[in-house]
Amino acid sequence: MMGMWGKPVEVPLNEMVMNNITIFTGLVDCDRLHETVQLIEAGRINTNFMITHRMKLDDILEAYRIFEHKEDNVLKIAIKP
Repeated sequence: MMGMWGKPVEVPLNEMVMNNITIFTGLVDCDRLHETVQLIEAGRINTNFMITHRMKLDDILEAYRIFEHKEDNVLKIAIKP
């Protein structure tokens, strides 16, 4: 998951310990993000293997449902106009 939180997040430590759940955290330097996007656009980095589904924008709610429920081995859904 990527994101920034605007307020503190509560973590249920007791439940995590009892279920042997591990969380890894870290920061990523985004200074080269623009360069990475350019390499993808130029075809020098292939990201097609990550797209498991392609759907129309009209089907966005279905796309969210599939992704939320992790159906059909979904990894990424590309939305086409």
